[in-house]
Amino acid sequence: MRSHAFKTAISVAVGTGASAPLPLLLTYRVTRGGDVEIQTARVLGEDVPNCMLRRIENDASLIGELRAKATEDVADDRLRRRELAFARAA
Repeated sequence: MRSHAFKTAISVAVGTGASAPLPLLLTYRVTRGGDVEIQTARVLGEDVPNCMLRRIENDASLIGELRAKATEDVADDRLRRRELAFARAA
């Protein structure tokens, strides 16, 4: 199985009612059943306390958001490949 990577950002609560975007490099792979398996989510260019990283790992809704972004990337990649195949065939 190939690993895929792309840059994305998620919104993370940093205080009372405040949130901030957190840029990530997300790596994932697609299983044979078509499910997305997240391998790593690395924070880009910022110093983030370990407690924030643990919060992301333990927060099911944030992991779900990352999985949804990866699934969108898979769909976009398939569309790009399909369009490229049509262009080559023409």
